[in-house]
Parts: sequence; structure tokens; C-alpha cells
Amino acid sequence: MLVLAALLAVFLLDVALHVVLLPFYLFPLVLATSFTTPRQQGAMVAATLALAVLSGLRWSSPGSLDVWLRLAAIALVALVSIILSMLRHRREHQRLWAMHHYQLLAENASDVVFRATCEGVTEWISNAVTKLLGWQPEDLIGQPFRHFVHPEDLALLQQVDDAFRRGERRHFRLRVRHRQGGHRWVGVNARGVRDDVGRVVGILGSWNDIQAEVVAEQETARALSRLAATLDSLLDPHVVLQARRDDSGTIVDFVYTLANAAAGKYNFLNADELIGRSMLELMPAHRSTGLWEKYCHAVVSGEPLVLDDFTYPHDIRGETRSYDIRAVPFGDELSITWRDITERWERFRLLESSEEEFRLLARNSSDVMVRIRDNAFAWVSPSLTAALGWTPEEWISRPIREVVHPEDFAAFMDRVRAINNGESGAVSRLRLRAQDGLWHWVEVHAGPYRDDQDRIDGLVASFRVIDREVVALQRLEHHAHFDELTGLLNRREVLQRIDARQLPMRRAGRQTAVLFCDLDQFKSINDNYGHAAGDHLLRAVAERIRGCLRHEDLAARLGGDELLVVLKGVKDLECAAAVGEKIRRVVEDPVATPFGQLKTSLSIGVTLALPGESSEALMARADGAMYEAKKLGRNRVFPIGASV
Repeated sequence: MLVLAALLAVFLLDVALHVVLLPFYLFPLVLATSFTTPRQQGAMVAATLALAVLSGLRWSSPGSLDVWLRLAAIALVALVSIILSMLRHRREHQRLWAMHHYQLLAENASDVVFRATCEGVTEWISNAVTKLLGWQPEDLIGQPFRHFVHPEDLALLQQVDDAFRRGERRHFRLRVRHRQGGHRWVGVNARGVRDDVGRVVGILGSWNDIQAEVVAEQETARALSRLAATLDSLLDPHVVLQARRDDSGTIVDFVYTLANAAAGKYNFLNADELIGRSMLELMPAHRSTGLWEKYCHAVVSGEPLVLDDFTYPHDIRGETRSYDIRAVPFGDELSITWRDITERWERFRLLESSEEEFRLLARNSSDVMVRIRDNAFAWVSPSLTAALGWTPEEWISRPIREVVHPEDFAAFMDRVRAINNGESGAVSRLRLRAQDGLWHWVEVHAGPYRDDQDRIDGLVASFRVIDREVVALQRLEHHAHFDELTGLLNRREVLQRIDARQLPMRRAGRQTAVLFCDLDQFKSINDNYGHAAGDHLLRAVAERIRGCLRHEDLAARLGGDELLVVLKGVKDLECAAAVGEKIRRVVEDPVATPFGQLKTSLSIGVTLALPGESSEALMARADGAMYEAKKLGRNRVFPIGASV
């Protein structure tokens, strides 16, 4: 309206002052271009042209070339002004649409998006904060963020706030107070925002929930600490080697990644000094003795390595020693334990030359030494009492069957017969009964006993109790295959079994089905009752699922609250879905816990495996089916065909 008034003012001055002001009609027109809509600008152009024509006719003849040139100039400027107005209006519309679009993205993102002042006061925050921390956006808007941060993290917050004021970007994590009490770990990615002239005018960023990640890190740290304490308690040296490969995948070296105190002491180093060292640089004799090739073969084949009385010129000790070596591969790593048996085998050689020396040596040995004849104990060293509680007299003439565990007896007798038939000595592990009735794992070194005529007259053996070593190895083996919380297979193990084609292909009308299970609203149980309650519920759900399966079926925990069931030999997808429905109904019943009755449900996606299909493709399809079950309202089974 003001611009139109200005245009009329120019026209009135033109008429009243008797002065030709035709060029001045352009000023209101050009001014209107900066804020009018295209339609308004069109009206302005029409008014300008009309008044300009009236003015031109007043001062000149209609056919005057000067009038037409001036009007043509005004018309050209008018056309340009309409185009400029349209371009400005389009840019403004795009800007508003983009702002609306980005706001919708922020409102619907799973991460919490926020904007704050340079002083750390929240100006805006997305609705995702309610799901993450229980707060409504209005609870935080206008409040300093530090009021919600764990006191131990305030110093870190001050450091990053200083960085934001310098316009820098920071990625960090801290604990934020939950509306229901307690704090939750979040990952923050934010930066200082600058205006057109480069001044920092605020902070823009996002949070994401990393509570499970931090808890997993803490659990892993505790597990590694327990493992390190267990290994350090072993008398024998123990190390873990990581294979180092070249670009072609060939193993070119091993690096020490773990070493117990005994390993460091044996090599005249601290255990920490071994970590990160190259095996070939520290002990190059591994190549010349063939031990290197044996280690590589163990890693490539996945087969355990057992070496007895292995002679090795020790690089650090500077002398040749004899060792019993045990190595167990897991992935590209090799868990190795060795025992220096140089002195012990020297004692055995002395034993062969004199039975009296044998007895004297046996009496002073910490290992238990026995002589076996006709499948009974003919002689036992006094160290038996310290090891198993028996007196030597209680074993002499006793059949070995009475003290060897029934499950180990047949294999041990095979070794006894082999030695009696002239085979060389052997090392084996078995369980022996102690005087109190308990069974203990022992490592037995056995060989033939020869009389003065060099005839085999039974065998001689030594053994020592290795309960702790066996438990440590069993724990390592169990952790490699099973989930510690639920006892189900872990993610890596079940995927390996699928990829190794241990599942039957389609034949005789039987197929393999995969059920991808996810607990509904499990996060709310953790939030409301704590993670101990959630763990209790997960164990109960796992046990109920196991109760619904046959012996040949598999159940695994993939992580968090995601579970996987593999059904072997099902008739069709409908049968697999029926098993899923059975599982769903069983899990739906409330679970009695120390925290009260807890109730959950399962959303289950069901699909059939295709011949030769990878575990990733199979899992992705089952996972997609599970999310369809979630979309349909949770607590249901959603089957999806294998061809989908």
C-alpha cells in the first residue's frame, strides 16, 4: 500500500507541478520487487504503466517517439521486476519448505536433535528426548543443559562448551539424568554455529542412546579382568598370539596380545613388555625348529596343537630346553601354554638307570609318579597324598578302574594297551577320584617301564592336578560359542553354523526355518526396573524358548533383546509359523522375578532358508518379517516366503 501511495504521489506531483516525472515512476515499481508477491507485483506493474501512459499523453503527442521510448523502458523494467519478484518468491517458498522439511526430520528422527545458546541453554529439542530420557521437550527448553548432566561429567561439558564457543565440532559421551531417576549414557555430536559474518551464535547437535554400548564395554572390561586374573594364577606360562597377515592373506608373523605373569617371568620380561612384540623378532628360532609352521597350520586348520617333549633352543635363555606345548586356535588368534619339562625328562632318564634313584626322585617330586602293572597300581609316590588325599598304600594293588572316571576309562586303557605293545609314551588328560570322592582333572605323562632285559613290564607315569587350567580353557571355549547371560548360542556361533551349511537343504519335503524374535517394550522394563530385572527376564524367556524346541533345533541370542531360532526339518512355512506361535504364547505368560511379576511379549519374523543362501541374506529377510510384526502391533508372528 505504501508503494502504491508513492506511485500516486509521483503522478500527482507530475500533474500539479507541470514537470515531466515519467522516469520516476520506476522507483516505486523497483522498490516493490523486494517484498511483493508476483500477483501483487503484476498489479503494481499495471498501475505504473497506466499512470505512465496518462502522464505521457499529457505532456507529448500520442505519436511522439519520445513517449513510446519512455513507455517501452518502463515496460521493460516492469517485466524484469515481475521476473525478479517471481524468483524471490520461489526462493522464499523453497526456504520455508526446507525449514519445514528439516524440522519434520528432526522431530521424527530416532536421535535427539537440539539447538542451544552459546551459554548452553536449550532453545529447542526434538520429541525423541521423551523416549530416551522421559522428559518432555518443554521440560528442557529454557533450561541450562548442565542441570541435567551427571556431576562427574560437568568438567567435560565445560571443556566442550568452550570448544563450541570457538565454533568447533565435538563428539563425546556423558551421562544425562532420566526423568524416572538415575542417569543414562548418551553420545553427543554437536558444533558451534556461525552466522553470516562468522560469529558463533549457538550450538546445534544431536544425542543418541549408547547405554547398552557402555554397559557392554564395562562388562567386557570386567570379563577381561577376570580372565587376566585367572591366567596370572596359572603356574605355567600362557600367551595369546595374533596372526599378522600380508595383503595376500598369508601369515607373516605373530604378535603377542596377551601374556600372564608366568610367561613374562620365564622370558625375563614383565608380561606387559611382551604385549605388541613380534614373535619372530623376539624368538627367531621358531622358524628353524619348525614350530612356526605348526603354529600357522593350527590357525589355518583350526585344529589344536599338541607337542610333547619338543626341543627348542630358547632365544632369550640361550640354552636348548624341552617343552610340552599346547595351542588352541580361535579365529586368527592362538592360545598357547607351555611347560618346561627339561628337568623332568632328565629325572626320567635317571629313573631308567636305577630304581632306587627313581624312588628317591619320586619322593621329592611335586608330580605324582606311579607304576602300573596288570592294570593295577604297583607303586605310587608319596606326593599322591598332597595331590588327591590318598596315601600310597591305599592305591597299591588297587585296579585303576576304581579311580579313573568312567567316561575316561576306555580311552585311558587304549593308551595303556598301546604302551604295553611298544608304542612310545603319551600325554593325556583324564579325571581321577580323590579320597573325598570328588573328581579332579590331571595331566598324565606315561611311557613303558622296561626291566633289566629291556622288556616292557607295565608302564610308568606321572601326573599333576590341572583343575584350574581345564576350567580356564573350558571357560574360553564356552565363551567362544555361547552367550554368557542366557546360555544360548552367541551370534557368531549360530551364523557360523548357518554358513557352514550344517543346516539341511530342501529334501524329502523338509526345510529349514529361521525365527527372528525381538522382545516388545524391553527397554521400558530396563528403564523401570533396572538392568538386573531385564537380565532375569531374558534368561526366563530363553529357557521358555528352549522348552519349545527339539534337540536338533538351535536357539541363539544375537545381542540385546534379539533372539534367533533355527528349526531343522520343518514341512513348510505354516509349520514354522505354528512353532513361532507356540513360542509367542509361552513367552507371553508373566515371569516371577525378585522385582515382581514382569510381563513381555515377542514379535517374531518367520522365513525359510534357500539352498546355498548366506546367513546375512537369511537374517535380513527374517529381520524384515519381525519388523512387519512390530508394525502390525507387536506380540505376533509374521511369516514371509523365502522367495520374497
